Amino acid sequence: MLPFPLPEPTEDAAPDGLPVAQVLYGLFFHPRVLLWLQRDRLRRAFRFASVVCLLVGLAVGIARVPSILAATREWAGWLENEVEELSLTDGELQWKRPRDLPYTTRHDGWRIDFAEKGVPFAATEIDGPERRGLWLSPDRVILWVRPADRESAIPVPLLDEGRTRRVVKALYPDGLTLRRGEFRAEARRRVFHLIPVFLVQQALWVFVQVMFYILVFAAMPVLMQRLSGGAAGFRRLFTFYLYASVPPLCAAGIYASLRLPYLDLGTAFVMAFVVYLGMVFVNLRDMLDAPEKISR
Repeated sequence: MLPFPLPEPTEDAAPDGLPVAQVLYGLFFHPRVLLWLQRDRLRRAFRFASVVCLLVGLAVGIARVPSILAATREWAGWLENEVEELSLTDGELQWKRPRDLPYTTRHDGWRIDFAEKGVPFAATEIDGPERRGLWLSPDRVILWVRPADRESAIPVPLLDEGRTRRVVKALYPDGLTLRRGEFRAEARRRVFHLIPVFLVQQALWVFVQVMFYILVFAAMPVLMQRLSGGAAGFRRLFTFYLYASVPPLCAAGIYASLRLPYLDLGTAFVMAFVVYLGMVFVNLRDMLDAPEKISR
């Protein structure tokens, strides 16, 4: 029995919907409420799940902010010791050290190469165990990654012959010169300005991932029934899965916020979703079997 009464829904909608607190309580502690919620309005279910997605995404982003600030402080200190002074003037990068080029150094699993102006970036000549790195010359800054299945690096130009990407302009605008003792404070200030953008990006990314998985879960039964000649109501299934996604999403958000290894948020959500659906079906089966056991 649910600890609260359920209003009788109409065939197409549930005009007297449950309050949000009761919906959450039912989803977490009495999954059989999904039998009623699947007849709710699709618009309300989508709005409900969307808000949860965005809130979970914001929570995961906020949980990552301290580690981002710590990494920024650590990298700024390392760069300060490495170059002493760094400036970007008219799209050209200048530093005090290193003076003898080319120069290669490594930090925190990254390879960093300093080169002379005009020297081309050679992706096939990047050797060593590192899978990511930076290649810097006065007129070029290239971020590169090397997938495990490739021998050559994939370059992503950040500064190329005076043309800078927007992210570089936001982090290091033209005309800015940093000297020893200024790197950490300036890096922290720049990152603080980008935190709202990061949080919005995290929220939208969680929303897109979760909605894609829900759509797949809802579409597969409909597709299978239609291929077999049956009929299925996609709206009701989609509403069911929208509500059913809330507890697994919260569990996956907690997992991602704790920065535990092995699973990303999307994988954790899918696994939790499958487990939760199994619990729902067991709960519903027990509820349907209860009258038979009583009659015996």
